[in-house]
Amino acid sequence: MKKIISLLLWVACVCNLAAQSQAGTANYWVFFTDKPSIVSPKADFAPQALARRSQMGIAFPTMEDYPVDPTYQSAVAQIVSAQRHSLRWFNAMTVTATPSQMAAVANLPFVQAVAPMQVWVGTLADDEVADDLAIASGDSTMLHTLFTNQRELVHLQALEDAGLTGKGMRIAVFDAGFSGTDTHIAFEHLRKNGQIKATKDFVGGDDKVYAHSNHGTAVLSCIAGYYEGKRIGAAVDAEFLLARTERNLREPVSEEDNWMAAMEWADLNGADIISSSLGYTKARYTYADMTGSKTLVSRAAAMAVRKGMLVVNSAGNEGRSDFHYLGAPADADSVLTVGGSYPMFAYRMPFSSFGPNARGVLKPEISG
Repeated sequence: MKKIISLLLWVACVCNLAAQSQAGTANYWVFFTDKPSIVSPKADFAPQALARRSQMGIAFPTMEDYPVDPTYQSAVAQIVSAQRHSLRWFNAMTVTATPSQMAAVANLPFVQAVAPMQVWVGTLADDEVADDLAIASGDSTMLHTLFTNQRELVHLQALEDAGLTGKGMRIAVFDAGFSGTDTHIAFEHLRKNGQIKATKDFVGGDDKVYAHSNHGTAVLSCIAGYYEGKRIGAAVDAEFLLARTERNLREPVSEEDNWMAAMEWADLNGADIISSSLGYTKARYTYADMTGSKTLVSRAAAMAVRKGMLVVNSAGNEGRSDFHYLGAPADADSVLTVGGSYPMFAYRMPFSSFGPNARGVLKPEISG
């Protein structure tokens, strides 16, 4: 608990509470003292999740696997304006509340600590949006060239010759949306074979992820897409879990809350691999914070690795900015951090963030 208390003190320091009015609501973390209602969590986990733990010799259940006590959550829910997520790995929940409501929550005997989430909200720069739109509207010649180069860069022919297709693996993809995934011909095989096993929108609170942004669609195409009868991605036969964890063009700190909830959801649903093209950097943290263990989101990524999942995360898109370093959770030493390179040349793309992390750990491990 001492580590959690230290972390909370740090979170409180970076929060700009002056931006909130006493009458307004904001998002908060609520950490509990214990888990008194210990009931076997086995029913919460998909067979694939239990098999992953067993095959890798990982103990089950551990204290992190047990859910947050429902009576604790109910008591908090009666005080606050709204509940957000339950986070069993951190024995916590997140809520929307007024400062006076949180004062009452903090006085509950089973609450270890409370802390506000940072209130800053930003947007992508206009040139980043324009670049995304330009790529999306490329002509057929450009698409064919990119397709050919992508196959060569990831050595798809060698994977095909070895018979490696992702079969038997379950991959969770976290992004801002998957617009067109439910209709595009590149994913027809996924729909036909029932390879998309679950979807969840952690922003909207439902399972409708096929809207909002096409970035997740583009990422999924690199993992499992087909183009003109040939593979674009290496894992066309894998099963998929699709999670929307953030808003398009906006960066509220609550996205980290969504990401952490999605990570636990992926664990429960048997993910072997997490693909996350997301990151949290400037205006929330400094480079000194990128130690791999200081932010809650990086601690969640490290926990996922301990639960037997491979976490693959983008280095970030800050390469052109004054803050050009990688962000959380890419700073975690057990995360496979991926930088961006040109599709035709083995050079870093200008937007791709720099490593190492603040402890000197080499990052990114690979670029593509």
